[in-house]
Amino acid sequence: MKEKIIEKLKEIEDPEIGIDIVNLGLIRNVKVNDVIEIDFLPTSLFCPYLDFLLEEIEEKIKKEFKKDVKINIVEDIWSKDLMSEEAKRKLGIK
Repeated sequence: MKEKIIEKLKEIEDPEIGIDIVNLGLIRNVKVNDVIEIDFLPTSLFCPYLDFLLEEIEEKIKKEFKKDVKINIVEDIWSKDLMSEEAKRKLGIK
């Protein structure tokens, strides 16, 4: 189920960057128990789209998997090194 959740999260794009949140490295972990728990690392705690992204994650996952969703904000520093090779290619980052 974890893989299916990650695939569903790939449908959510960061509105500023235009790359999905999984390939940006914003999803740090997914745990499935009675509740689906997602560790989310925003590019910045001051991101103007943070609330939007959190609502989108919860809505999409809850609707698809019929379970409650808990999103944990990871307070760490995001960097381009967390991005997938695919995302780096799309953005022209080497």
